[in-house]
Order: sequence, then structure tokens, then C-alpha cells
Amino acid sequence: MKKITRTCALSLFTIPLLLSACEKKAQTREWYIAHTEERVKRIVECKKDANLEVSLDCQNAMSAQTQVWAIGKKDEPVNSPDITKGFDPKHPWAWTEKKNDSTENKEPDK
Repeated sequence: MKKITRTCALSLFTIPLLLSACEKKAQTREWYIAHTEERVKRIVECKKDANLEVSLDCQNAMSAQTQVWAIGKKDEPVNSPDITKGFDPKHPWAWTEKKNDSTENKEPDK
């Protein structure tokens, strides 16, 4: 009886260990930022399977995609819009419209 119990206990610990060794290592977010093709392929795979979508590898790929979309890669121009236009730091609650000086002093057409 002890031999059967020991064998069952050993197999309960050994099988998950072997299965986890087969799992693909998760890439980092920085790696996915640098490798566009792999990032896109991984996101497509992740979107097909909800269980896969919550994995660390998929989360890193999607996070990298968000960063590239919003901020861009290093040494590239920023993609995000300038939300500070018209912002006055002295009066942060008062957003002002920037007016063109040439139209301000102009007389209206009659």
C-alpha cells in the first residue's frame, strides 16, 4: 500500500514538472518591441485562444504593441498627439485656444 501511495505521489509531482519544462519561455516586452514580425504573429496566436491570452508571453507582446502604438520605438518620432496645446501651467484649469495673430487684428469683411 505504501508503495502505491509513494508512486502516485511521485507521479503527481513529476508529470506537472515535465509539462512545465516543455512550455515555451516568455519573451520580454523589450524583445517584442524590437521584433515587430514576431510580436504581430504572437498577438494573432493569443487572440485565437483565451487561455493563451492570459499567459505572460502574450501579455508582454500586447504590452509592447500598446507601447509602440502610443509612444513609438526608441529613436523614432512620437506617435501620440500633443495634448498640451493650449495648456497654461499658471492656470491649469483654464485651457486656451491658440489664435493666429494674423487674424486677430484683421477687420471683418463687409
